[in-house]
Amino acid sequence: MVNFAQTDEQAVYDSTVPYMDNNYHTHSIIAEWFVFILWAGLCFESMFTRYIWPIVVERQAFWTRLTPLHLFPSDLLFYGPIFLISIFVVLRGRRYGYKTSRGIWLVIILLVLGAIQAIHGLMAGSTGKFWLSDYKQMVLGSIFVPFFCVLAPRIRVWKLAERFCRIGVVLAIYNGVRGALILVGGMERYAIFAPHFSGEYILLLMYAFVLIRSIVTGKASKLILAALAFGIILPLSKPALSAFVSIHPIAFITIWMFGKRIGFLVRLRSVKMMVITGLLITVIMAWLLTLGQGEAKRHLAKRFLKTGEYYQQRDLSGGRFGAYRWAILKWTEYPVFGTGFGIYMPVRTWHKNEDEAIPVHNLPLQILYETGLIGFIICFTTFFIWLRRIYIFFKTYPDISEQWPLLGMFTWAMTMIISALIGQTLGIVQIGFMFWICVAFLSNAEAQHYMTSLYEGYGGEEEINTNSYESGVVC
Repeated sequence: MVNFAQTDEQAVYDSTVPYMDNNYHTHSIIAEWFVFILWAGLCFESMFTRYIWPIVVERQAFWTRLTPLHLFPSDLLFYGPIFLISIFVVLRGRRYGYKTSRGIWLVIILLVLGAIQAIHGLMAGSTGKFWLSDYKQMVLGSIFVPFFCVLAPRIRVWKLAERFCRIGVVLAIYNGVRGALILVGGMERYAIFAPHFSGEYILLLMYAFVLIRSIVTGKASKLILAALAFGIILPLSKPALSAFVSIHPIAFITIWMFGKRIGFLVRLRSVKMMVITGLLITVIMAWLLTLGQGEAKRHLAKRFLKTGEYYQQRDLSGGRFGAYRWAILKWTEYPVFGTGFGIYMPVRTWHKNEDEAIPVHNLPLQILYETGLIGFIICFTTFFIWLRRIYIFFKTYPDISEQWPLLGMFTWAMTMIISALIGQTLGIVQIGFMFWICVAFLSNAEAQHYMTSLYEGYGGEEEINTNSYESGVVC
């Protein structure tokens, strides 16, 4: 079996190249830096969302006037030049031995279903451009999955993750300092240069990389982990804090799920990292509560316990339970085909005393009432087909410790999906693009491993598990 070691500059660390070729596959510096610059750009944009958004809304820059829509720079970049590049790259395809079509129908199904429901919502009287917003936020980003699947074999994923985490340390410290300034009164919480929780979501991907790597390889990165935790926790954003708490059990479940293939030592390290991260969070929170004469405690009480004048009109769910009931009732009115995209719940805001349409902040319920039972079944069948394939990939890969970046992406992607149960997580522009890029890298690795399994069996338990590919649905 070919050994794709990190130290070989001519070999791709992502050893998903079909073994039938029996030689190394050189990486592309251009492809690596291209994806890295995209990731870095999405990270910087998310960090300064509060500064960029007023420019977008008020059309203060020339690029905001290129379209009649309110688009971030990343929107213009992805749906402009990158989309054109992706058409060329995908049509050009890969060399012999690479699987390019596995899973492509899953993407096409999502895009077609979304287009039908967008038209349905427009005809049903969707307010404003919410029908287009839903289509863009929920499914349109998947159009770039084939493009990044083609690029993925030319990229050393471990190198990409390490570079990304290096800039993450600096940005995390910067973000944490901004959060500390808010607590001590040096910055307004909603000032244009204040943190935005989308930035913490991106930092969370870096945190997943470092956490998973520390567990499966034993390469301790405690200072980097502490710096990233500092940047995620200090701004005290409720969505980011909830995701930060969620990512730990997801990471440890993922490790233990595949720990049998890695060995007892990795499981032991996972327990050790549980203790270390617990102590780390305790120390940061203890210091945090001393800032601003208890400002952190008051803010957390407002956000989680709904204290204060503004939150007196809401329950502990922030009004989500009422939104969920509305979504279920809406589905009973249109149970088969749904309402179409862009049908939001009307709410009379007490502070403005006017009607406002808001999403229900629960992705499964939104899919259910907007696309009906048919769309719901299609979407979740597609998701579970993909999830099953990724599970088999991790379960049957010869040395899963090599794939720590992919384990990190998987952990982060699952955390974002869990977060979408209580918010519009995947609807955030930068998070959506990062999510689909991670899906593409995971899908590529699974497809190449699947091709390998067709030509070489691993024997024993692996051979039995690999044969389960044959019984799966192939799109």
